[in-house]
Amino acid sequence: MDSQFESYPIQENNQELQEMILKQLQQQAFTNYISSTQHKERMLLTENSKLKEDNYKLQEKVNMLEIKQEELVNEIQDLRQLVKRVYNEGEIHAEKLRMKNMELVQQNETLSKGLENLQKNMENFSSIKQMSEFFENVEELDEIYQEDN
Repeated sequence: MDSQFESYPIQENNQELQEMILKQLQQQAFTNYISSTQHKERMLLTENSKLKEDNYKLQEKVNMLEIKQEELVNEIQDLRQLVKRVYNEGEIHAEKLRMKNMELVQQNETLSKGLENLQKNMENFSSIKQMSEFFENVEELDEIYQEDN
């Protein structure tokens, strides 16, 4: 009987020890789990912070690109207006040149006709000049004749 009493407290002690070890292991596992979770949370927060910073930088780049795009669109519109204005001015200038050319063609035709008429009537003008000179001479002779009378 003595041996029964002696083994009982050891067995009871052993079970308490096992329960205590189990509790310590559970507590250590829970602490490790919490520590691991906290570490993961810190890593996720750090990653989240980096992603937010990257997102902010990317958003700034997007904003800058949108501004640049708007500037380029405005520049394209300005260039289109300039091309239209230059084209219109060129058309106006070309129209003025066409009108001036038509005017010069008409003047040339008029002068050509005048020259042609002059050439055709040169003999007539020569005859008229001779007749004019003749009449001047006749008048002079008539004056001389009247003076003598």
